[in-house]
Amino acid sequence: MPLMESVWLQFSPFLRRAIGHIGTGYVVDRHAEALDAVAAQDAQALRFAIEADVGEGLGALREQDRARLEALD
Repeated sequence: MPLMESVWLQFSPFLRRAIGHIGTGYVVDRHAEALDAVAAQDAQALRFAIEADVGEGLGALREQDRARLEALD
């Protein structure tokens, strides 16, 4: 639970809002996977879901930044 409380639960709402604000097509939602893992008490599946959620969200932001830089050329 410390990983969820210290990183995912605090950072993910910000990340979701930032992604929505910049208008990217990022639509993968790992929250259901994370909740299923919690219900099943499957720490490995929970870790995967959280890492994938944050990693994919950051990847979407990087992609949007890259597109903006290319538009400047």
